[in-house]
Amino acid sequence: MNEWARRFDWRWYPPLRLRRQHAARVLLSEPVRDKVRAASKRPDRRAQVSAAKKGKPRPPHVQELLRMLRVGRKHTEETRAKMREAARRRRDG
Repeated sequence: MNEWARRFDWRWYPPLRLRRQHAARVLLSEPVRDKVRAASKRPDRRAQVSAAKKGKPRPPHVQELLRMLRVGRKHTEETRAKMREAARRRRDG
């Protein structure tokens, strides 16, 4: 966080309606922002974030959003054939 953002009195600036971390991100200079973006795209950094998220459930609002995106979507013929085969294996034992 830059010096200005650290010393800014956030209580008296309600029009921003941003969390402090987000506001600090908005206030970063362009070169610093580019550097942060580049660092977040590195494969080792992506692997680190992925490992940190493994095994943790998604928040309920995200689960609901993903569910709503899938509602009404039709299965492909290939997927339907796989489901038929799996059902046949379960039935025939």
